[in-house]
Amino acid sequence: MYRSKGQAIFWGIICGSLITAFGIYKYFETQSFFAGAKETTAIIISVSNKTESSTEDGQKSYHKKFTARYEYTVNGKTHTDDEITTGQTFEDSKYSKGDILKIYYDPANPQDNRFKTEAQWLPVAGILLGLFVIGAGIYTLKTKRYLKS
Repeated sequence: MYRSKGQAIFWGIICGSLITAFGIYKYFETQSFFAGAKETTAIIISVSNKTESSTEDGQKSYHKKFTARYEYTVNGKTHTDDEITTGQTFEDSKYSKGDILKIYYDPANPQDNRFKTEAQWLPVAGILLGLFVIGAGIYTLKTKRYLKS
């Protein structure tokens, strides 16, 4: 597929750079959101277990997906969202109908809301993964290990 392993490593470094750049973008976007966000409380109004199916290599598999719908009020207007989604079932989930949550919303667009812990580790993980791929590619190119196989 590639003309040389060096070319594959080069494209790996490019992909690592893109992953790192996207991680940095998401990190600053998340920080910017929380810097201007307001805190409020939300209440879970319903919970559901959905079964989804997928087919891979001719094998059909089923996956239960837990979803919690919640509502919160900003300036007298009630907003609803069903952003809490996990691969857990009712029995495994830490969320129940009537639970109170702390959320953060954008004052300019109150429908845009997030949890403080929600995916804050994801941009950092993207940055670290991208840097690892770049570092592995550079190390391989410098040591010319790709020529030995």
